[in-house]
Amino acid sequence: SQGSTLMIQGIPNYDWRCITPIKKDLEFTLEHTMSRSEVEKWTSIRVTTNSIGAAVSFYVYSLEITRLEDGEK
Repeated sequence: SQGSTLMIQGIPNYDWRCITPIKKDLEFTLEHTMSRSEVEKWTSIRVTTNSIGAAVSFYVYSLEITRLEDGEK
């Protein structure tokens, strides 16, 4: 079946994080822990696919952002 790669991308530097293969009609989870210094460099976060000629439509059902206390990973 048709597949692609999905990733979290930090803007403006277009940093790719959590690069995850996905397949058509299958559920998937993206998960990434970012440091405060990494997040402070970004003005926005984008979920994107970057496989030319192999794009798969996707829907976001749930988005969770959790702040970890100092010392947690």
